[in-house]
Amino acid sequence: MKKIVAAVLENKTAITFIIFILTLLGGYSLLTLSQSVFPKVVFPQMIIRADRGFAPLKDMEMLVTKPLEDGLHSISGIKTIKSETFQGSSKLQLTFNWGTDLNQAYQSVLSKSGEIKALLPLDTILEITRMTTSAFPVAGFSIYSDKASLLSLRKYALKEIKPVLERIAGVDKVEVIGGVDAEYKIILQPEKMAQYHLSPLKIIEAIRNSNKIVFLGTVTEEYKLFLGISDYQLKGASDIENIIIGHSSGTPVYLNQVARVINGTTTKAISTSTDGHPAVLFNITKHPDANVINVSRDVTAVLAKLQTILPPEMHISKWYDLSEFVQKSIHGVAFNLLTGIAIISLVVLLFLKRLRTSLPLIIFMPLTLMITLLVMKILGLSLNIMTLGGLTAAVGILVDNASVVVENISRYFDKGMDTKTAIIDGTAEVITPLLTSTLTTIAVFIPMIMLDGVSGFFFNASSATIAISLTLSFILAIVFIPIMALHFFGKNSGPVQDALKDGFLQRTYKIILTATLKRPGIIALISILMAGAAVVMFFRLPTSFLPVWDEGTFIMDMDSAPGTSLEEMGRIVDGVEKVIRSIPEIKTYSRQTGDEAVRPNEAHFYMHPQPVQGQRSISIFDVMDKLESELARVYPELNVDLHQILPDRFIDMSGRQNAIIIKLTGNDQNKLVDAFSTVKAALDKVPYIQKIKGKLPHNSPEFRIEFRKEALVRAGLTEAEVSAQIKIALAGAIATEVIKGVERINVRLNYPKTYKQYLEQIPSLPIFTNSGKYLPLSAVANIKVINSPSNIYHENGTPIINIDVKTKSGDMRKNVRALQNAIDTLPLPSGVNVNIGGDWKTQQKSFQQLIFILCLSGFLVFSLLLLEFRDYKIALVIFIGTIFSLSFVVFGLVLTRISFNVSTFIGMITSLGIVVNNGILVVDFVEQYKKKGFSIRNSLIKAGTVRIRPILITSITTIGGFLPMALRFGNGGEMLQPFAVAVIFGLMGSMFFSLIVTPCMYLFFIDKAARDKFLPMNK
Repeated sequence: MKKIVAAVLENKTAITFIIFILTLLGGYSLLTLSQSVFPKVVFPQMIIRADRGFAPLKDMEMLVTKPLEDGLHSISGIKTIKSETFQGSSKLQLTFNWGTDLNQAYQSVLSKSGEIKALLPLDTILEITRMTTSAFPVAGFSIYSDKASLLSLRKYALKEIKPVLERIAGVDKVEVIGGVDAEYKIILQPEKMAQYHLSPLKIIEAIRNSNKIVFLGTVTEEYKLFLGISDYQLKGASDIENIIIGHSSGTPVYLNQVARVINGTTTKAISTSTDGHPAVLFNITKHPDANVINVSRDVTAVLAKLQTILPPEMHISKWYDLSEFVQKSIHGVAFNLLTGIAIISLVVLLFLKRLRTSLPLIIFMPLTLMITLLVMKILGLSLNIMTLGGLTAAVGILVDNASVVVENISRYFDKGMDTKTAIIDGTAEVITPLLTSTLTTIAVFIPMIMLDGVSGFFFNASSATIAISLTLSFILAIVFIPIMALHFFGKNSGPVQDALKDGFLQRTYKIILTATLKRPGIIALISILMAGAAVVMFFRLPTSFLPVWDEGTFIMDMDSAPGTSLEEMGRIVDGVEKVIRSIPEIKTYSRQTGDEAVRPNEAHFYMHPQPVQGQRSISIFDVMDKLESELARVYPELNVDLHQILPDRFIDMSGRQNAIIIKLTGNDQNKLVDAFSTVKAALDKVPYIQKIKGKLPHNSPEFRIEFRKEALVRAGLTEAEVSAQIKIALAGAIATEVIKGVERINVRLNYPKTYKQYLEQIPSLPIFTNSGKYLPLSAVANIKVINSPSNIYHENGTPIINIDVKTKSGDMRKNVRALQNAIDTLPLPSGVNVNIGGDWKTQQKSFQQLIFILCLSGFLVFSLLLLEFRDYKIALVIFIGTIFSLSFVVFGLVLTRISFNVSTFIGMITSLGIVVNNGILVVDFVEQYKKKGFSIRNSLIKAGTVRIRPILITSITTIGGFLPMALRFGNGGEMLQPFAVAVIFGLMGSMFFSLIVTPCMYLFFIDKAARDKFLPMNK
């Protein structure tokens, strides 16, 4: 080992240059690394949307949803298929097993969907979306005005804003929502049509035949080829009015003789606004590899320029910007990182007492982090909350190696050795235990990279970052620290006066250790009792899945009774906006009323509260609760759901569900509805429950046309002809389109509103026969008003009702136990199954994985201890002391009232890899003193006295590194706070167990005879 250190010192110039270059490259990597909220990952999730306009629900279920479910289920790797079927649309959520080749799966879905589409109705449109972190908008803006029309706003958004934004580097697409499009409306007058014996179907055919470009042929003359074109395209309203649609007594009949043609707009399917102003919204989606901060900055800059040339009555407003949260989170975690470095530096100065001795260690931290960033860049990792959190955690851990080297060199230096000899001997002495301790720590993080699912999404990147930095820290500790020590320590002027004497710390520790070594059995008993108490407390700890974070923006979804019109829903949400404006913490908001034409009873609000430093002094969760309780008081009939944007999208991407969901499955929909009523009545009695929301098949009012076939035959009509006429009268029908430049304007046939103002007018709708005469609809059909289901939910092809349960307590284990007790004895209808799912199930799976990883990490650590010490008893002593240290993790969670979740579990596993180092350092020195001829007791006391200072230095510096994360300075640290708390308390336990318990256990296991004999401190 001495030869290695000597070689380093001999080549110090070359090594220093290489490290300097790597550090510069790391600084460049910091500036160029992609920045995002979370690590980039492709979730095993795909969404298939099928659209058929206004197709009936039953048709959608049987002709679209079921064929897709049955066909797609055969694709390899699919775990579940969930479907939602509405009138005119279906949504299928495909969840694959983690580890599935998603590129291959996507190709399989495309191929299979193509095969199935051939069997679906011809008007079915399929859209397939892969769920990635870039599948959702990163920013949302609106263009609004109280003077300009919605037509002008939408036209400006589509023609002026969208093309400019889509040319920005990193922008994938711009989605424009709301407003209306221009449309030529042909308002038919049935009485005049009857005079000329013209039916609406003949008129629509005539219009289509009057708007064409026809290729007529070619003529060759003088070596030139002339194309013959007949162009009778429509240019505008006057052309449409003058279309010849028939003849009467040899005289042409023009469209304007039986209809009015007006410049109109499309009927609003949704209504959008911003802060109460009519608006058009547009969402920005970035490319997968683009930097969200750069994209948002460039988009904002371009929109600021556009605002200067906008018509004065139009304004652009931002209602969502993911980059704000990304920047705040990254800055917050980076602040924790820098604060940790500052705390560690102070601790080092406090212990080593001399600046020149401390400087190598202080320089070591940022240097190692810079080179870590370079490796991250090479491996394609991004700068996000989890990798920055990994760097913050690494600062607390990686300083261990350097601390041990610096402290050991200082010890030899203070004894009077010349500087070079002190560096060589001091470094060489600790290389082996440092290698073992580094490998044992890395051995804990390597299995964590095996994590899949949601836990892996969050913590794989941080584990990889820590493993990289630890590897570099060991290399640099034995390469960089000796060179820096040679530079900073200077020439040795002789032994320090008190260097050979024990200080107050060592003397106090020697007294305590001497006393405890006389009663190792008592110490062992105390340790067992502490571990037992920790086990009891552990099973009483509240549990959850993942920590929650304050994103700063949230969504409010709401719906009223099925069948509510868009106009009535607009009136309701106008009142809701008054409630929103009464809450001072909400800065701005945007609203979308209606979700496609068939769901006008839904509304979505996008809330942007005041920043915490501004007028908001409460958390986002308090703002949400305040708004929800006020709406419940004013509008109790509304079904309101509030959630933050990122968690909501994360649920969509990962296939997760809400915290606790009770699933009712069965083949009989009516029995499921009955079972829901039974379960809800039981849940209402559970004290922990705050809110119950069931995804029931809602009933919406509709009228059915039941044709009388004999009457149709007598009138010379078919069902299809009559249905087409009804559609023209009620919804209108696109006859053709007019092309103006790059704009395509639809031409729609319709009846005057007077024919369809009231439901009672439907039987009187004029239905034209082929001869041009008309009769009322009631002559050929019966009209029946019914309530019909508006939505159907399936999971793996089986009807399902999900009951979302919101609880008052955050203890998931206690909540699930109470719910299970409530539903276990319920008299449910036959064929109905009930089980509890949601995040609870995901938590259980994650915990099972983590238990396996904990056991695997323990096995790897124990194996490395055996390789180092070649004695299973010694390895067992260190390992038991390490395991017992974890009891302090439980005590810490109880004291800080933090639930046991994935983050704390990973913190516990991490502490296993860190705290074992202290035991290794103590026992390694015990073995060295035994080889020098010291007795076991004296070896233990000597080793403990020598190692107490480096153990305290490494433990306290590591705690200092994790402390800002645990106290959650800045933003974005919610996910990592439980992780840091677990590690800190694990280290506290390690100081006690490695310095007191491990020596007693060593004595107890290694030399039974020595327990009855105490030798003086000599050989």
